[in-house]
Amino acid sequence: MEKVLKELGFKDIEQNRINAWSKKYKGFILFIVKITGKGQYLASVTVGKVEVTIPYFVDGCWVCEFNKQNLET
Repeated sequence: MEKVLKELGFKDIEQNRINAWSKKYKGFILFIVKITGKGQYLASVTVGKVEVTIPYFVDGCWVCEFNKQNLET
């Protein structure tokens, strides 16, 4: 997953030993956070001052498809 994030141009924003990445798209930011001690990741989208959490774990395939869909618009 971390290789995919790097290849897609996500910025590493690790803080206090929490692995996290972000990428700006048109009008919003996608954040990805690694669950401490697990190989699972969560995502959220921030638009202005509103943050919406994706309710399921995400993986490399999800991130690639999300990136593809949002670069085409």
